[in-house]
Amino acid sequence: GSFGLNWHSNLTYVNIAMGVANFDVDFVAASCLMPWTPVRSFYFQLMLPFLFSATYIMVFLVVELVRCWREHSEKVHYKRILRSTLKYSVSFVIMNYTTLAIKCFQSLRCTSFPDGRQYMVFAPTVECWNGRHWLMVFGSVLYILGILLGLPFGIWFIIRKHAKNGTLHTIRTEWQWGFIHATFEA
Repeated sequence: GSFGLNWHSNLTYVNIAMGVANFDVDFVAASCLMPWTPVRSFYFQLMLPFLFSATYIMVFLVVELVRCWREHSEKVHYKRILRSTLKYSVSFVIMNYTTLAIKCFQSLRCTSFPDGRQYMVFAPTVECWNGRHWLMVFGSVLYILGILLGLPFGIWFIIRKHAKNGTLHTIRTEWQWGFIHATFEA
């Protein structure tokens, strides 16, 4: 286990399933294709929501273009594509929130050695507070502020705005944001 515990053998499958479900790239690393380092894992994990969003934009655009072709329509619904992408991207980030937070905060954790130098705990080949590490810290701080703090605040703001306007239970708002608030209502 990652905490030095001797997990019961039956829990191994549960831990693997949870790692895959949370899209923890350390569980599904393509180490047979290239060396998989903790630094590569860090950057890839933080890029996943953006890659996911870009993939969704392409998929929804193709689906929309096929719809236009079938209906002999020239009007492409770009707003529908963006709303769908936003909905599924936010869902993806929420599903991976814990893993993303762990990756961000891991980059800020260093340990000191007897010679006075500090190295990252999860990537012991990277010396802390030097070139490569500063880039990771910068990325982590941006991610913590923009995604880990900004996303919950943004969702709160949007839900609150719709609740105040009386549009929280409209079909459009339910489709876009219902996955966040519907389970909390009586």
